[in-house]
Amino acid sequence: MNLNEYLIENDRHIGDVVILNSVGTALDKVSGDTFPMMVDNTIGVDEPMNIMDMKINDTSYEWFESLSDTDKEVVDVVMFDLSYDKYCENNPDFNDAMNGHWKEG
Repeated sequence: MNLNEYLIENDRHIGDVVILNSVGTALDKVSGDTFPMMVDNTIGVDEPMNIMDMKINDTSYEWFESLSDTDKEVVDVVMFDLSYDKYCENNPDFNDAMNGHWKEG
């Protein structure tokens, strides 16, 4: 599957997926899923690994260490955003207060 097909199939926009050239990986910035880039420039969608699981399990130390400075900045932002979203999901009072949904009781 090429990038355009992935975007259409997953209702993503062109800016939602970034290629991390330093590690030969496509990163879906919305879901955190990573996919290996194949030799023919297609995305290995059959082999996804979520970036949050990679970091938590610490099984991908070499992958993280191989990121260029530019790619690391992208990864850091995605991981921060996904962590914030998960925290909000697990803490509805915090989410309400931070995102303008707070109701005085």
